[in-house]
Amino acid sequence: MISNFKSVKNLPVPVRIISLLLFVLAIFNLINSMISIFKDLSLYHFQPLVFIPAILGLIVSLGMAFIYIFLAFGLWKGKKWAKIATIIFIVLLLLLTLLNIHNITIKSLIFMVVQLVIGVYLLLSKQVKFTFK
Repeated sequence: MISNFKSVKNLPVPVRIISLLLFVLAIFNLINSMISIFKDLSLYHFQPLVFIPAILGLIVSLGMAFIYIFLAFGLWKGKKWAKIATIIFIVLLLLLTLLNIHNITIKSLIFMVVQLVIGVYLLLSKQVKFTFK
């Protein structure tokens, strides 16, 4: 019997962990966006000037969660485009965080450091270069 399944590359364990971390970030992003929208709407009693930005924020959060999930599955399957897209996405997130430097919190600082470590690992690790060639 011939198997129709494509052989999966042996990914380095840190890449698997990064993939799982991206998936967890997607879930946290969804939970945080839901909490934020319900908090905003309950505080301002469905006023239209608050409702529209809250909905736009939810759409952006859902989009980011989708990107995280998409990248997580791509990395898990060992796709080269996922490695490149993850590095680009991390660079964009770091730039956006730095543009908002006056509102840096401990949470955003930790997020920045984690993203930086992930990006540097994906960019410079010899194991990753060999796996995704």
